[in-house]
Amino acid sequence: MFGTLKPKTKELSLSQRATYRNHYCGVCAGLGTHIDTVSRATLSHDAVLLALVGEGLALQASTKSRTRCPLNPLHHRKTIHEQSRSIRYATAVHTLLVDLWFSDKVEDGAGIARVGEKFWSAKGQKARDILSSYGLELEFVETTTGKQSMVEASGPSVLEASKISEEILAYFFSYLANDIDEIEKGKLASFGGLVGRVIYLTDALKDIRRDIRQGHFNPCLTSGKLDSKRVNTVIAYLRKALVDMTSEFRDLKLNRNQGVCEEILTKQWPACVEKEIARVEFLIENEGRKRSLREQWTATQLGFLLLMSQFLKSIQQAFQFQRYAFSQALGMNACSSKRCLNRPVLAMNSGGFGNEPGETPGFQSLKSEPESEKEKKKKKKNRSDDDGGIFYDEHESCGCCDCNCDCGCCNGNDNYCTDCDCCCVSCDMNCQCCECCQCCECCECLECCDCG
Repeated sequence: MFGTLKPKTKELSLSQRATYRNHYCGVCAGLGTHIDTVSRATLSHDAVLLALVGEGLALQASTKSRTRCPLNPLHHRKTIHEQSRSIRYATAVHTLLVDLWFSDKVEDGAGIARVGEKFWSAKGQKARDILSSYGLELEFVETTTGKQSMVEASGPSVLEASKISEEILAYFFSYLANDIDEIEKGKLASFGGLVGRVIYLTDALKDIRRDIRQGHFNPCLTSGKLDSKRVNTVIAYLRKALVDMTSEFRDLKLNRNQGVCEEILTKQWPACVEKEIARVEFLIENEGRKRSLREQWTATQLGFLLLMSQFLKSIQQAFQFQRYAFSQALGMNACSSKRCLNRPVLAMNSGGFGNEPGETPGFQSLKSEPESEKEKKKKKKNRSDDDGGIFYDEHESCGCCDCNCDCGCCNGNDNYCTDCDCCCVSCDMNCQCCECCQCCECCECLECCDCG
């Protein structure tokens, strides 16, 4: 809660500013008197507010005093007397909270906090002695604060996480004045609990980025990441707590300091909380915008990769078509299988060259002109070798050996015909090789073949 309740002194009136300064210097002097001089360096505005409310609840006003300022020893400042109950109580509560803060940091694993805890232990004991003299049961305070780490480890809801802070401040506020009845004491406890909730939730909003970076618990986070739903829940509870706190404060019967306390608690503090809420809402909006941009960039990358893969595939297919077209144009078979030969061949025809009148320029089917009988015989003769009169292309099989032919030319050979001349003597009706595209090149059964 340190520094959360710092007021804007420029927005206070002259009398309110003087009142606040008297209590501020009074708490500083009280730390030097009741604890030690070093502890004056830890003075916080939260302790000053506690002293303001305590002094306002007292039936009799405390006496004024003057003290030498440690920052400017030549200057004496007006203060509330350091021996007044409100000042002693505020300094003791402040010192004890610092001691508990060191203990909490040690549990979080901060190594330097162990040094501070040892250094502050004697000061904490002085604060415990002062509070015990006012009837506080410090065992309840220390037991309650010790539960904080267990509650945070259990994954609590927003109100469960802030409950311990509410109970501690409700207990401290209930003992703020000793000359009040039980009804006012209950109102003070309720008011203190709401102050604790507002402080805890405001601190949670302020520490979002730090807790994400360091991996600490925060009611606005889920699994270490910012959770917009939980943030909205925290904001809703925070605004409701501010309204309830204002209502509870106005029900208190303050004999003095009413104006300055109301200015701080009901005007300046809610305004500061709203600024913090606006900052967190901007953070959530910015995170959502970054997430959207990351998703859009990922989708753009995927789309670009898909487009490039299709583009490269189309280029590869175009090269294959051109290669096959040129091989056909030069009379070379780039593919000898029946599947390749039955597939239409496409070639890019730019500008309409070679198209018939009225045809659309573009891809066209390439078909070789049918060969004459003399050209086929000449081609067959050029392909023959000395190994028993086998006719075949050096890169491919003849293709007719898959047929059910009765002429006996295949002789069980699955690759080449042993005597293709048999087919040209008599091609009976059972010869089904005439339906294949290559039989005319190997068998010369030109009378029965209509394959062209």
